[in-house]
Amino acid sequence: MNSPLLELTLPEDVDVRTSLIERTKYASDASHYLNVPQAVIVAKNAGEVAQAFAEGAARGVPVT
Repeated sequence: MNSPLLELTLPEDVDVRTSLIERTKYASDASHYLNVPQAVIVAKNAGEVAQAFAEGAARGVPVT
């Protein structure tokens, strides 16, 4: 997959999911919108969340 998110310098042990089925699982909420993310990061702690936001901000990649 060609995703700028995959170029982030996150540690190898961070759980980054990029398969279509994994991304589709996280594509909807209680609204009627379906927005498939480029990747899903399953953070184990607040440090991983902070690092994902910092890397996204540094590269102009949205993190939600």
